[in-house]
Amino acid sequence: MRQIVFAVLTLCIVPVKAEEIRLDVTMDLTKGTAAIKREDFLSAIRHCKDGLDLLGTSYQDKDVVDDSGMKLIAIGIEEKKGHIKNAAEGYCRSLTERLNQYERKLAKIASSTKGASNSSIRTSPE
Repeated sequence: MRQIVFAVLTLCIVPVKAEEIRLDVTMDLTKGTAAIKREDFLSAIRHCKDGLDLLGTSYQDKDVVDDSGMKLIAIGIEEKKGHIKNAAEGYCRSLTERLNQYERKLAKIASSTKGASNSSIRTSPE
């Protein structure tokens, strides 16, 4: 019975939170890229940094080498130098990369969890 409860929680609650994060981050990225098109680079920086903060480290996957931290350091230097257009484009590009990595990670988890959970539900005694 515990395995069934765990499977239900894994399949229902965790994906809902993950999808909520994905949608919020996607909205920040959309606002950031729209701000770049309007040449409102400060707003773009704010939106894309918000998205990066919201995503945090949840995008990381042990099977993927991530060098985006170094890129963000360089982007931060650009921002401090007053090169706000470069910084805005860099933050939004980094957010795009991390969001893509997050989506790949979620898909990988979903496919492995689905198989394991289905197996647990079918074979677990009540």
